[in-house]
Amino acid sequence: MNTKEITIGNLLKPSFFLRVKVYDFLGNPYTTIVKKINVIQPCPEPPSTTLTSIALFPNPAAEELNISYNTSEDSNFEINIFSLEGSRMYNANLPVVRGLGNYSLDVNDIPSGSYYMRLVSARETIVLPFVKE
Repeated sequence: MNTKEITIGNLLKPSFFLRVKVYDFLGNPYTTIVKKINVIQPCPEPPSTTLTSIALFPNPAAEELNISYNTSEDSNFEINIFSLEGSRMYNANLPVVRGLGNYSLDVNDIPSGSYYMRLVSARETIVLPFVKE
């Protein structure tokens, strides 16, 4: 006998049914086993994203780095710039209003090199690389 099909219900609910169809060696259905499974702690819904698009420009940046974004709701982002060695070079909070927006950073005080910008909100973390000339 071979098990060829397993169906699992919605794992976000407090209980679900597990159905296993068992077939004989000719491929004919032999039996179906159905069990109710109670979930002790349901899986949480994954958070939806706030940002629908984001871009850094110019890249490489000389004096100013722009963040262009489009958000689906009002939010607050923490902006961090890290060197490749992990040193934090910049930190700021960016309140954003739903829709298209642009934020400019003065990067004159950051030495030339490669960096990562990390944007963190309550729902997501985005990491974008850029180069400072």
